[in-house]
Amino acid sequence: MTDASLQSKNDAITREAQRWHLRLKDASATDTDRRQFDAWLGLDPSHAHAYDRAEQLWRDLRGPASTLAADGRYRRGARRTSGLQVTLALAASIAAFALVFWFQSPGLVDRAFADSSTAPGQQATVPLADGSSAFLDGDTAIDVDFSGAARRVQLVRGRAWFDVQHDSSRPFHVRAGDVDVRVVGTAFAVERRGAAVEVTVERGRVAVASRDPGTTYLIAGQQLVLDGEAMRGPENVSVETSLAWRRGLVVFDQASLATVAHELSRMGAGRIVIPEDSLGSLTVSGVFQAGDWQAVLDSLRSGLNLRATRVPGVVTVLYR
Repeated sequence: MTDASLQSKNDAITREAQRWHLRLKDASATDTDRRQFDAWLGLDPSHAHAYDRAEQLWRDLRGPASTLAADGRYRRGARRTSGLQVTLALAASIAAFALVFWFQSPGLVDRAFADSSTAPGQQATVPLADGSSAFLDGDTAIDVDFSGAARRVQLVRGRAWFDVQHDSSRPFHVRAGDVDVRVVGTAFAVERRGAAVEVTVERGRVAVASRDPGTTYLIAGQQLVLDGEAMRGPENVSVETSLAWRRGLVVFDQASLATVAHELSRMGAGRIVIPEDSLGSLTVSGVFQAGDWQAVLDSLRSGLNLRATRVPGVVTVLYR
């Protein structure tokens, strides 16, 4: 295993250990959760070590909170208030721990409450009840509702490719923010990047509706980007290139550094921070394996003369 692959594996285990720690600290944790946790621990000795590190972080946070709660400056001499102070201090510790975890994985809440989701660096095919399917890229979350007269999927975050079974009596809708994509039978992809929504059609025809400019129709080989009231397209694109992520490839064609940073987070590299505004004009071109974010970082170092300071499992800072 290469150093990059080993680092990626270790970071993934760290994130998984943090997820387990948060889940088991939750009062709603069930016996099933604990059995699944025990099974996860038994898969690899490194899992126990990663969980111990997560537990140590918890203890490190609880120490200052206990000190704060015991500090006489925060009391009025009444014993009945000390319990509340301890509770509040402990809650602050939990919040601090959760904040650290959210910082390195901002999609945590979206993924936790979604019907189907993937963590950064993972991809998955999700069969749908009507015979259609959704292919989720890393850090993606969807909600599915087929209970009414229409088939509806909410793209909560990330990007997904849909292969839709034809059923003219029950149209298929994908909602992403204020954008609604309606189809009968086709294959297409929808991506959310902040407020922007990108729709790419592989085959068939879709209607893309938004508040402004209204409804736009796309056919196979076309792409549309909506960002608030701004619209780019429809324009003809190479589907092979635009949907390369479905084949496990990441393609950058004069992509901005901000776009690359977003893609790195999706690939499992954790939060990427670019503190220098002057780097915003830099662009990147290249083809990389979706699971090899370290190769992208190496390319940024060599091709753009950037430096990278990394806190494993938390954040990577790019600078000059």
